[in-house]
Parts: sequence; structure tokens; C-alpha cells
Amino acid sequence: MLATMSATQVRRPIITIAGPGSLGNALAISLHAAGYRISEILSRPGKASRLRARALARKVGARAALIGKEPCNADVLWLCVPDREIRNCAEFLARSGGWSKRVVLHSSGALTSDELAALRSRGASVASVHPLMTFGLQGFHSRSKEIGRRHE
Repeated sequence: MLATMSATQVRRPIITIAGPGSLGNALAISLHAAGYRISEILSRPGKASRLRARALARKVGARAALIGKEPCNADVLWLCVPDREIRNCAEFLARSGGWSKRVVLHSSGALTSDELAALRSRGASVASVHPLMTFGLQGFHSRSKEIGRRHE
């Protein structure tokens, strides 16, 4: 007879979100509401980006950090950056080590996981995961609990 595991015995991955914009906000809030630990919200060094990262980090109990300043310690890094920045972001992050046993995702509907080739070559498992909806902050918060429940 096969042993069964209850939902409480399965360790959920720890997630870092790179990009505190609309998609990063929606994912971080929904994943947090569904019981996932968000460890960091990564941003660019510009003042507006840092402020958005800090605000989002407070909402989900995470730490705000600058992208590429420290190695990623989460199980999953989800890039929520504009399509035109995905490859550059991956190449920048690949300069640091520690990508083995990590998963890196991007959410472009137009680009494949090949945009993350630099991280794949450093040992990360990569994928393109495109949500089948758009994310704007207005009207999102009322649906965030519903989205989180769907993924439990």
C-alpha cells in the first residue's frame, strides 16, 4: 500500500518575485493569500521601483531587495518584468551563482523559456508560465482571495 501525504506534509516552495508592478503585485498577494511564503520582492534601483517593492513586501511579509545585489535563496524566482527585459534580467542574474535546484519562471505570453537560457545554463530549471488573464491593480484586490483559493 502506498503511503499518502496530507497537504500539511508537503512543503510549499518559497517564492521571490522580481518586479513590483501590476503582475508582481497580483502574484505576490495571491500566492501569499494561498499560503505560500514570499521571501523577497526584488526591484530595480530607481526610487519609484524601490518604493513599490517596499510597499508590496510589507503587504506579504517579505523583504524588499535590489535585483542582483544578493543571491536568490528562494526555491522559485518569478520574473514579473516587461517582456523586453526578461532576457537581460536573466543574463544579469546568471552572473551570480547558486542556481542549481532553483526554478525560474517568467510570465510572457509572447516569449518562450529560451529567454531564460542564461539561468538554465547555470543549473536552474526554467519555464514560461503565462496567466490567462490580465493584471491591473484596480479591481484586482477583490479577486485576489478567489485566485488564491483556486490554487490550493
